[in-house]
Amino acid sequence: MSPGDNNGTKLLPLLYLIGAGILCTAAINKWRAVKKSELRHQQHRRLLEEPSKAVD
Repeated sequence: MSPGDNNGTKLLPLLYLIGAGILCTAAINKWRAVKKSELRHQQHRRLLEEPSKAVD
């Protein structure tokens, strides 16, 4: 066993960690986009339900 053989065993967990970080970041961004879209839809529904006071 040469000294460089140990690097492969350390690289794989690092790649797993980086991959998990990327997946979590993507999931968080998707969740934020869904919540933002949901908030916009709620605001739009409120505007449609309430009569406009500016038209009086």
